[in-house]
Amino acid sequence: MNESPYSYIRGLMKPMQNILKYDKIKNSLEKIIEANPECYHAYSLLLEWYEQVPDAKKCVEIIEILVKIDSIRAKYWSWRRNKILNNK
Repeated sequence: MNESPYSYIRGLMKPMQNILKYDKIKNSLEKIIEANPECYHAYSLLLEWYEQVPDAKKCVEIIEILVKIDSIRAKYWSWRRNKILNNK
């Protein structure tokens, strides 16, 4: 999996407060995840989307998936989950 396209999308959407304007990107990310459920880059960008909404429940759901499929960064994802839950 190549992270470059996802980094490029993040760059286009800076600042992330504008992310909600890009509904087509969200839909595309969901299609990518549906086709490739192991694509942690897509989940990571989708997580950023839901953080801006904010939808803590959806964020935690995504993070739980990320902990499983991106085990190298499991501690990081757990930290992000705790941060989201503590900001409720």
